[in-house]
Amino acid sequence: VNKVCYEVQRDEAFREQVRKDPDGTFKGMGLTPDEIQAFKSGDIAGLYRLGGHPFLMQHLWRAKLFGLTRELHFERIGKVLEGA
Repeated sequence: VNKVCYEVQRDEAFREQVRKDPDGTFKGMGLTPDEIQAFKSGDIAGLYRLGGHPFLMQHLWRAKLFGLTRELHFERIGKVLEGA
């Protein structure tokens, strides 16, 4: 999960590949079906529970992936962190 978030920020070609073909991109990365579904649905809370680092996951909304916005990201992660 964290590698995907890092690469989204670091590699423009990877970011565009994720945007155009997330299934194809994720297929070769060893992600579980739960991780893939969490990414595709913008489930920040789910990604966090699967080991995603809150800072790295911010790269997803910054890249405008999976329907995420800054506000939506912080709303979703905030609910998880409040319960932690």
